[in-house]
Amino acid sequence: MTVTISMPPVNAESSEETMRDMGRLGSHIVGHYWLLGGTHYVWYTHDGSGFDPGDFDAALAALDGIEVTLAAGNRTAAQVATATASAIDGEGTYAAVADGVEVTVTGTDEAEAGARDWDEAGDFGLRGMQTYNLAGLNSFPNAATSGALLNPTSLPVDPIIVTGFRVSVSAVHDAQMTVALYQGGVSDTDFTGAVLLGALGATSGTATATTLYVPATAPFEVDPGAGRVWVLWSHDAGDFEAPYPLTIESNPDHVAAIATCDWVITADQCTYEANTIPLSSDPTDWPGVLPAVTNTTVGVPSIAISFVSAADFQCNMRVVGRIGTRAAADALTGTSQATLLVGNSFTTPANVGMTVLDASVNYFWHEPDDHYRLSLAVGGAANNNFSGADFTDIGIADGPGTGWVDVEPAPGTIAIPASSRIFITIHHTTGVPDSSVLAFDQGAPNAYGPADNPAAYYNGNTTESEADNGFLGGAPSTITFDENVPQSGVVIIDGTNYNNNNNVGVRMRYAVEGFAVVV
Repeated sequence: MTVTISMPPVNAESSEETMRDMGRLGSHIVGHYWLLGGTHYVWYTHDGSGFDPGDFDAALAALDGIEVTLAAGNRTAAQVATATASAIDGEGTYAAVADGVEVTVTGTDEAEAGARDWDEAGDFGLRGMQTYNLAGLNSFPNAATSGALLNPTSLPVDPIIVTGFRVSVSAVHDAQMTVALYQGGVSDTDFTGAVLLGALGATSGTATATTLYVPATAPFEVDPGAGRVWVLWSHDAGDFEAPYPLTIESNPDHVAAIATCDWVITADQCTYEANTIPLSSDPTDWPGVLPAVTNTTVGVPSIAISFVSAADFQCNMRVVGRIGTRAAADALTGTSQATLLVGNSFTTPANVGMTVLDASVNYFWHEPDDHYRLSLAVGGAANNNFSGADFTDIGIADGPGTGWVDVEPAPGTIAIPASSRIFITIHHTTGVPDSSVLAFDQGAPNAYGPADNPAAYYNGNTTESEADNGFLGGAPSTITFDENVPQSGVVIIDGTNYNNNNNVGVRMRYAVEGFAVVV
């Protein structure tokens, strides 16, 4: 008896996007597993991080785990297959060999690569300070080990796994900040007696005026229903200056950051200090139980934690991320029904194995027989010039209604190269007698905001590239604008390339497909 399983590539990335789109920092594979032989589950540690899902998932209680350790950095599917076969073979119950991206196991014909898809992956994301670019705000080092209470209404009902943290640093980074989570306390203003749930690690390096992302070395479970969840932070007496919006100021940046944060603020107080806990950058120094609060302040921490659902690790190991705006449809207030080919450029994340999951265009008005067509263009002459890019058709956005209308190509069919310039484009010919109308962001003031619309991959609002039939007054291009005809291959713009500094009303999600049972 044999069974063959196809392995995915595995990436490690820590960014604002991965926190929001996956609830992860560091390795994408941490926490995922697949089932083998009705007796085992196979799980992974990678890039210095990992946890055994059998510790948290009751469905695995009767099974034995096989741990696969992957070397640091992005790993190809073939490298994952080699490591997986070695771990299974070394465990001794089954024999296993790798051949390219596939692992063949002898001794069973049973395997399950994941019963849940991405849409069933449960809760994930980040909580705490939603605004991520706070380096220019009021900043100071900790006077004492400090903590703040997460708003219980912001947390999922079911248990979560905390996967890392993010913190802004200002002008001085001579010490490292460490972050831990506690549960309990006397009240919303008193963490006395709260019990340590786990430490998330510590920052590193000396970078200043930036945002730091720290994957948890040993992610741990938090049950929000078991009591108040406190986030504590500390650093050595050496200086780590973090920005703190102040609840008592009218600074508009402070006000905006506080308005979107997930911290409990009581009578203008948000941060609670315990000067009986020595300042330290060592994650192993956190006490098991918190002592009494010794002081309170109006500073609001710039820390956020990332998390995934504790019950839904498997979800087919599909990784999903976004490239493009997060704006709500009605936030894009510019309109156009012109004949054109237009898009903005992005630099793709350094992830192997990405493919187009879906793409969307934002309709202000949508005629039932007049649509926009989406393409992926790779390369181009410059960040604001897609001439010479290699175009691949994604499809025509002919779904009903206005707002964001999605197009879903066949899974895994349109490859997205890593660390490359791409354009997400649309083309359209003005409808006669009535035309659909595109909604876009004129001058791009709204498409990306500091609180909830990060733009890690966007090359900026100076990256629009547009060609048309001469309507805008420049030289017309002879390329096709007919949305019924796909753009394909290398497209050369032989007319004017317009740079109108707009953010086109398009966006895209990518996927890295996961484990799959072959035979």
